Amino acid sequence: MSDHALVLTYHSISDAPGPTSISPDSFAMQMETLARCGYASARTQEFLDWHQGKGDMARKVLITFDDAFADFAEVAVPILERHGFTALMFVPTRKLGGAEDWYTFPPTNRPLMRRDQILALHKQGMEFGAHGRTHCPLPSVSGDARADEIAGSGADLAEWLGAFPPAFAAPYGAVDNNVVCEIADHYAI
Repeated sequence: MSDHALVLTYHSISDAPGPTSISPDSFAMQMETLARCGYASARTQEFLDWHQGKGDMARKVLITFDDAFADFAEVAVPILERHGFTALMFVPTRKLGGAEDWYTFPPTNRPLMRRDQILALHKQGMEFGAHGRTHCPLPSVSGDARADEIAGSGADLAEWLGAFPPAFAAPYGAVDNNVVCEIADHYAI
C-alpha cells in the first residue's frame, strides 16, 4: 500500500502566455512518459478511498485540470485517451461558453468549454468537480454569496451530470478557515 499519492494539476494545454499554460507537445510528452513508466490514471473515488486508508494509489496518478478551458476538450482529451487516461476537470459553472475573464498576467482571455462539451466528455469517462460558479477568490465573499459559489457550483454539475460531485477546488487555491469548513460541508475532497 502506498503512503503517498501522485496528483498532477494542469490548467491550459496551449501555447498561451503565462504560468497556467503548457504546450501540447510538453503535455503529450508527460503523458507518454507516465504511460511508459506503467502508470494508470486514478478516478476520483480511488483517490478518496486512498485518502480514507481504504485503497492504494501505487502506480496511479490523479490528473486534474482547473478552469474548464476549451483546449481540454480539443487538445488534452485526445492525448489522455491515447494512453487510456482519464482526468478530473474543475469547472467554474457560470463561466462556461465564455472566455477567461479573471485576472491573469499577461491577460489571455482563453475560451472556456461549453456545457454540451462537458456532457459529452462525461459520457466518455472524464470526471468533473466544482470550482465555484464565477471563479472568484472565495475569501473575498461571505454568507449567501460564498454558499452560492461553493455549493451552487456542485448543484449545477449535479443538475447536468446526475450526481453531486465529490470534489471541489478553490479558485486560485485561495482559502481561509471559513472557506475550508464550508467546502468540507459539501464535498469529500
